[in-house]
Amino acid sequence: AQVFEWHLDIGKQAIADRTHALASRLKDGLSAMDHVTVRTPMSDALSSGIVCFDVDGIDPGTVVNALRADHNIIASVTPYAVRHIRMGTSIVNSEEDVDAALAAIGSLNR
Repeated sequence: AQVFEWHLDIGKQAIADRTHALASRLKDGLSAMDHVTVRTPMSDALSSGIVCFDVDGIDPGTVVNALRADHNIIASVTPYAVRHIRMGTSIVNSEEDVDAALAAIGSLNR
């Protein structure tokens, strides 16, 4: 119940704005990497806090495992026929969290 009160105190729009801002930061950082292909639309109107992408030449499961083991970053693999890496942003994340994820992903395939 406390988490619902916390969300109401912050406000739905503030949560949505924060989620979009962090997701945009993640998408922008990923799209600047030559070895990454962002699969999620860049537009806020077409996406929210979930960002899907691929790292050239590395299986999505391998990327997810490396992020967790080497950087304590949680990601997942999409449950579809064509698999992608999936990360999510939310009100509990910071810009520093996103930057740490970007640095970790940037170090892959190097």
